[in-house]
Amino acid sequence: IGIEKERRYVVDGKKKTYDTKTGNRRLATIKSFFKYLYNYEIIKDNPTIHVRSQKIEKNLFDFVRESDIEKLMEEPVKNLITNEIEGQRDQAIIEMFYATGIRLS
Repeated sequence: IGIEKERRYVVDGKKKTYDTKTGNRRLATIKSFFKYLYNYEIIKDNPTIHVRSQKIEKNLFDFVRESDIEKLMEEPVKNLITNEIEGQRDQAIIEMFYATGIRLS
């Protein structure tokens, strides 16, 4: 059993929908509450054990063209901000990010 039908709500007279992740998070909260009630014998049966979360769509990454990467690699040396050495340093940093796949953050 999914929660597809429960993904709509009304705010200021306008119908809106929420994301699958939001629905899954709300469902997890309800399931946790019923599990608590069942564990402390407040209820005799947990009705949420048969309810499944929705599958979340996995989006592919946006890929950068090789020509754009080449332009990016040349930019620090072509348009110097301060001096040539710092331009080469910046180019090396960009090259390291690209070659290793690490993230800036």
